[in-house]
Amino acid sequence: MRSFRYVLAACCVVASGGCERSSPAVESRVSDAAVAQVGSDAARQLRETLVKRLTAAIDSGGTASAIDVCALEAGEMTDSIGDAVGPGVAMKRTSTRVRNARNAPDSLEQAALAYFQKVADSAGEMPTSWVQDAGTEGFRYYEPLRVVDLCVQCHGPVDSIAPDVRAVIAERYPEDRATGYTSGDFRGLIRVSVPASRAHDGT
Repeated sequence: MRSFRYVLAACCVVASGGCERSSPAVESRVSDAAVAQVGSDAARQLRETLVKRLTAAIDSGGTASAIDVCALEAGEMTDSIGDAVGPGVAMKRTSTRVRNARNAPDSLEQAALAYFQKVADSAGEMPTSWVQDAGTEGFRYYEPLRVVDLCVQCHGPVDSIAPDVRAVIAERYPEDRATGYTSGDFRGLIRVSVPASRAHDGT
């Protein structure tokens, strides 16, 4: 049972490392390694913090309790980790099908989501990360989130989700769009905004 809980807690926050370049123009202005250093460290901290907190919630109150954590605590955790990484760093989880409206993608995130999906469709393998030129904001580092087997307990076809979990989702997220996934699906992205000052020196 503990193994089940740990996998369930991790399934919607696990991403992978590495780095793809966004364009030749970025190469002349910034070190991809500097952006990836900041972004991957922030993404790792977010994954570890969310997994720890979700695991504790599942251990104490079951799967439905983890949904409460996402509704009430995850956004604040994400913001605080970005602040802790350094000045100007901001973080977000986003998807084409969001559960929490605050995670809805802006235009740059929509482009990133489309990029990851396009590469996966054409190459048969999703990039492990990507650096995007965000203009005056600086740069954005992305890592993909994928659904694993036990994610379907909260994000699978509606009829397969336990009634108590469905009830909490309906209460917390009346406009939820984050169901209907199957194992292996592309769930979304972790986004780390890195200001240009840090993108050049990685400090």
